[in-house]
Amino acid sequence: MSRRIVGKDITLDPKWKVYGNYPSYSYTIDPRIVSALGGQRDTSAKTLIKYIKECEGLDLSMSDPITIAYFPKDYTPDPETKDLHYYGYCPAVGENRWMALLDGDHRRHLHIIFDLSEIPCAYVAVDNKEKYSEAYVKRNSKLRKGQNAEEIFVMECLSNLPEALSTVQDLITCNLHVDGGSGQGCKQGDVGGPSVKIRAFRKGIAKLAKRGFGIKYLKLASEMIQQDYPNDTKIHADLLLGLSIFLSEYDNLPNGKTAWTPPMQKDFSVWFKNRSMKSQNQLAQTLSDVPGAVVNWIPESVALGMAMEYRCENTGEITVKTKQNKIKESVIQSLIKRK
Repeated sequence: MSRRIVGKDITLDPKWKVYGNYPSYSYTIDPRIVSALGGQRDTSAKTLIKYIKECEGLDLSMSDPITIAYFPKDYTPDPETKDLHYYGYCPAVGENRWMALLDGDHRRHLHIIFDLSEIPCAYVAVDNKEKYSEAYVKRNSKLRKGQNAEEIFVMECLSNLPEALSTVQDLITCNLHVDGGSGQGCKQGDVGGPSVKIRAFRKGIAKLAKRGFGIKYLKLASEMIQQDYPNDTKIHADLLLGLSIFLSEYDNLPNGKTAWTPPMQKDFSVWFKNRSMKSQNQLAQTLSDVPGAVVNWIPESVALGMAMEYRCENTGEITVKTKQNKIKESVIQSLIKRK
């Protein structure tokens, strides 16, 4: 937290207003008179701008009270940190105490930006500066659970966010779902299929779209993996994306050609089933290691590993020579940007 905002100046759009009502609270304080002690993270202008734009102003109903630590009656700040403390009336104990902001500096600065003279606050007692820092760590790290991407996605679906609802339809198409918890409505998509991480799923769609390919290859990859791992309740992201890349690239070769003749499709399905391992994770890792996994290009590395192995193995339907003519490693190699 910072006494000053770190980053570029914040210019308010005239349409951004203060609106809504605070959640219930007991105390308020002038946001200008209290600040945090040293050693905490910066208060970023970029973050404040993000909050303001998201709410198109300052939505008080989204603003929890800030937390102020107050020290014992006989506490005296160190000379070097005295100017970071605030000495004044603490309503929690009914007398003057030394105090410092413990949590909520971005909220505090938002109130200053919008020229508000009061902000809701809660008070907590700390014995000294060390206990203040210990309380900060507990509140901001050890005793706070952040929302994961799946939990956020579920809430976006329940709020009828168009992008989220569109993704739900894509999940249903691929016989997959996103698992955001055990409660009602916490599973979104096709709950009859395995779960998938939302960021990986959207990344898979984006990778295909970037190359001009549709979701059908992600659907086909999902079907193939589920056939070979019918008891798995989760689908491995790198294997799913790697297989979809492999299937799409060799179905869309230069000059309008495709490697996926019916015999090749049958042959590859046999190979993929034979190549299956104890777990999806083990298979994905083994395949990505074949060409040497490239950081940030793991799905492509998995796809390249498939190409390198499949084109050299005789599975009965297609001759090795035909596979080597159709399945060129360079098709996938061109997708991997090595440093």
